[in-house]
Amino acid sequence: MKTPYVTACRNSGMNFVFYRMDNSMLKLALVDVQLGDNAEALSLLNQLRSRAGVANLSAATIDDVIAETKRECLGEGDIKFMELRAGKFVELGKAMRAELKTVIAGLEKDGYYTFANGRTISNYIWTKMVDLSGNGKAQITFNRDESNPALTPGWRGGYDYTTTSSSGAVVGTKHNVAIEGLFEYIDPKGAKAAALEADGYVKTNWGIDMVKEKANLWDYNMLSGLEYLSVPCHYHPLPLTTIQQSKGQVTNGYGLPNDA
Repeated sequence: MKTPYVTACRNSGMNFVFYRMDNSMLKLALVDVQLGDNAEALSLLNQLRSRAGVANLSAATIDDVIAETKRECLGEGDIKFMELRAGKFVELGKAMRAELKTVIAGLEKDGYYTFANGRTISNYIWTKMVDLSGNGKAQITFNRDESNPALTPGWRGGYDYTTTSSSGAVVGTKHNVAIEGLFEYIDPKGAKAAALEADGYVKTNWGIDMVKEKANLWDYNMLSGLEYLSVPCHYHPLPLTTIQQSKGQVTNGYGLPNDA
């Protein structure tokens, strides 16, 4: 919203669901690939990529559709269901768990882990609050500026709540977070860390919390059941006949009925 509604939670006046066109295009692209219509699938994917200003694909596969869904629908709860429709959920879930264990092992051993794309996650980052505007108003960050730790990564920032009914809750003038070490390793005992802390930055937990919670949040809670799965992970309810003929060996889950 250009002017966020802050008077009451869950009372913004919107009482209908938005369904984005790109979501429909991605679902259609998956069906196209599964039916062998790669030309239409490729066209749909490239329309989305063109809008985002990235290069076109030269071919369309199930993996391409899933990858594009991850980019388009990040945080919207649709990626899992696209993987289920494509029959790739178990495979990709196991791969994700394997990579998580590799990342955590690197964090434990070296204090950082570098991904294939060159980005690095470290045990710690350094942060401080800054005033970008000079007049106490927070600045929304759309395009990142690698030279400015308050503008990297992009698409973050803060709204100027001094103009709203919640202005009484606004404290101070420093409303933007500057981050150092988000994509590179900074030795906590090195000269750069010391210089940052002298400049007002605070060493802040980052990857180290993955290490601390590796047995719970990052193992048990991250699709741990997939490692014991030896049968297909069904998305639709199993029919009554299948359940009856299994002689008690097969049941529906997630509260789905097991009888007529």
